[in-house]
Amino acid sequence: MFTQPLISAADAKALSAEPDLKFVDATWFLPNLPTRGYDAYALEHIPGAVFFDIDAIADTSIKLPHVFPSLEIFEQSMGELGISEHDRVIVYDRGNFVASARAWWMFSAFGHQQVSTLDGGLPAWKKIGGDVSEDAPDVAPAVYQGTAAKGTVVTHGEVVSALSDQSQAIIDARSQGRFSGAEPEPRPGLRGGHIPGSQNMYYGDLLNGDGTMKGADAIAAHLESLSISADQQIISTCGSGVTAAILLLGISQVRQDGLKLYDGSWTEWALNPASPI
Repeated sequence: MFTQPLISAADAKALSAEPDLKFVDATWFLPNLPTRGYDAYALEHIPGAVFFDIDAIADTSIKLPHVFPSLEIFEQSMGELGISEHDRVIVYDRGNFVASARAWWMFSAFGHQQVSTLDGGLPAWKKIGGDVSEDAPDVAPAVYQGTAAKGTVVTHGEVVSALSDQSQAIIDARSQGRFSGAEPEPRPGLRGGHIPGSQNMYYGDLLNGDGTMKGADAIAAHLESLSISADQQIISTCGSGVTAAILLLGISQVRQDGLKLYDGSWTEWALNPASPI
């Protein structure tokens, strides 16, 4: 499913002049923070990068945050950003893979063959002397043709079924405090706790101190510590499907099959009064 999930800043810089390479800035901030992703992008971004808004490239008819878009929405959005399915794409953000991993998962789910995530994000790019710009790029509209996402995104009902299915493991990317219900959710009024039987795999534990992703050996050891076997399918969840994708990005270094994202994540689960907590 994945070609090169992660790319170093040095390798990305070496490719930056290639005509079929497109940089995509997917910076996003939690709703309890004052900064918005586009504002950060407007201040500085990799020259030529377009802004990927996970709140807009979504099924906005559903009253949940940044719901996974239909193929038609994704194709139209990518065409407006000047991206075709033949382009090489490097997605990045301001650090900790929020929400470049989510954008990477979307591209991968819709069959994009050459998409990578910039390891360490914009800070890593700047650290090696990469240029930044505040100028909006001139975008020539393109035609994008993807393939329907199958088996990569799961629903509330599918997660309910997984609760009694030992062949599936549910991992939660939120902090331990949010997982236990000791810390409040960033969305006011949302119940705390976690999905019964799920295990806490805080996304921050997969990152090095400089914001790059830990390697395959460390990720494999983390999975082993949770007693997740290689033959189990993995459903990743979080608050709203953003940091859950960071877990999938890290795990993709170890295995590439049987990885799924619970799109509605804790927001949908906690809002449903029938959900066990």
